[in-house]
Amino acid sequence: MTTHLDLSSHERKILLSLTLPGTLAALAKRLSTSRSTIEYNINKLLSKKLITFSLHKKRKIYKLPTSKTPTKQTIPPPSPIVKIGSITIYSGSKAIETLWQEVTKEPIGSRLTGIQPSLSFREAIKRSSKKIVQEVSQTITDKRFIVDSIVHGDLTRSVFNQYSGVDAKLVAKAFTGRLEDMVKVSADFMDEKSEMFMIGNFSFFIDWFREVAIKIENQNINHLLMALYQASKAYGKRYEQSRDFERVVGLG
Repeated sequence: MTTHLDLSSHERKILLSLTLPGTLAALAKRLSTSRSTIEYNINKLLSKKLITFSLHKKRKIYKLPTSKTPTKQTIPPPSPIVKIGSITIYSGSKAIETLWQEVTKEPIGSRLTGIQPSLSFREAIKRSSKKIVQEVSQTITDKRFIVDSIVHGDLTRSVFNQYSGVDAKLVAKAFTGRLEDMVKVSADFMDEKSEMFMIGNFSFFIDWFREVAIKIENQNINHLLMALYQASKAYGKRYEQSRDFERVVGLG
């Protein structure tokens, strides 16, 4: 019997994408993969009887089988990180932490631009491991990223509502001494449950309540998001987050 361990990464991606049936050409475009690669892996899946096809005007339409009920042994478990074309989906808090670690691989002096409402920030602190929060925050500071953000004024309080003692001071120190270009807005202006960021050649959204994130690597979309961000930033007031953390924990 075929198990998910017998499948290559290409086979897994094809299976996941076949929730919507398609031809070889359609699958190649959907997965941003060459037609020859798709055809090779389609034939492997056919031989394992994990997919089937129907004919429409002499074209083969590949799809998941409907004649029998899938079992845990024949269907691969969903991957927490799935890339389809220019979009990557991260499912679960651990996968989102991986996304943040990808962010910190950007070059020294990169500009991290984003919108981080207080509702979302509180969930991020609550659902992430303290170690990851501290490590990622410290790396952003150490690599001299320019943090260009729209935030709410209670971010500092959110940290100390979740953490205490040494944990709180470690995180606070990681946030101090940053190169910042921030504005603060009121909660009634924009306090959504998700965050948006842009850095390098990609942008990403994080919904901590549902524990899902989407990374987009498309310059046209990124330029549009940047324009929307700049328009929103005009409504904020200058905010020095580092000094806020220093003041609260007496680091200044």
